[in-house]
Amino acid sequence: MYFSEFYYSNRLFSTISSCDMVWYCCQITIVLLELLLIATLIIFMPRILRDVKESSLPTLFAFPKAVDEHVKNHRIIHVICSELLMYYYAFANWRTKPNMQQGAITLHKNSSYIAFQVMFIHAIVIETLGIHWWLHDKSMIASLILLVLNIYSVIFILADIQAVRLNPVHHDEEKLYISLGLMKRMELKFEDIDEIIEDTDTLQQKLTDDTMDFVARDFGEV
Repeated sequence: MYFSEFYYSNRLFSTISSCDMVWYCCQITIVLLELLLIATLIIFMPRILRDVKESSLPTLFAFPKAVDEHVKNHRIIHVICSELLMYYYAFANWRTKPNMQQGAITLHKNSSYIAFQVMFIHAIVIETLGIHWWLHDKSMIASLILLVLNIYSVIFILADIQAVRLNPVHHDEEKLYISLGLMKRMELKFEDIDEIIEDTDTLQQKLTDDTMDFVARDFGEV
């Protein structure tokens, strides 16, 4: 019985070419490295969260700084941390109030930015119900993939709304911290500001490719 099992296992491995073995080994190595990075993130997460709580910066800036300090520049870990930050803003802080410093400036008030995002969520929900119902009979796998993507999109938009609402323009003695949602944020040193332009005609001109825009657009401007 043992000889038979050994014989058939040898025949099975003999059918696998050396190229396939190298490919399988590479795949296993990549998976092990990813698991190692995730384990490293789990080990350092308590220190990261402690630094975020002790920081005077908004979470949107403090969390990436703490991750860079403890885990350095690993792309996979940064992707995971970006996802964690998104879920944090989407679900964990709906009762939190914005940290309004003296003279704080918000980027979304007196605009239709949040209303536009809420309208976009309604459009995604209606599209999901209609297309998922139509696609379910034709391809269940495709309908499920579309459903997952749409749910993820709604979660991202909710997180983006919260990030805009909870993060007014922040400043300390050295820097200005500006953000508009999850996708746009910048740290600007006061000493790097060469000029402040207040002319309306100049500000309404077409932006150059090297200019970052932190303006919450209204319906008429979108």
